Amino acid sequence: MPNTRLEAGLAWAGQWATEHAGPLAVPVRAFIGGPSIGTWLSGLRAQAQVPAGEAGALDPDRRAALEGIDPWWAPAWPIEWQRTYAAARAW
Repeated sequence: MPNTRLEAGLAWAGQWATEHAGPLAVPVRAFIGGPSIGTWLSGLRAQAQVPAGEAGALDPDRRAALEGIDPWWAPAWPIEWQRTYAAARAW
């Protein structure tokens, strides 16, 4: 059974990346195509911090799908830095 929420989220992430020249440093309150893409990505970033194999860890297929859109979607440094960098690059 397909995960329609995941598929929709990935489609919105791809749309965001296209419209914003690549980065998924999406503000938490950002909306595109439906529910908050920023909140959705924030939740996935939290899961990405959980070590693989532990409860609550991000599924490797989901990680790979997001890294296909933006390899730095869940950086080791604070996401606020990534958002600032993306804004500066846009200028």
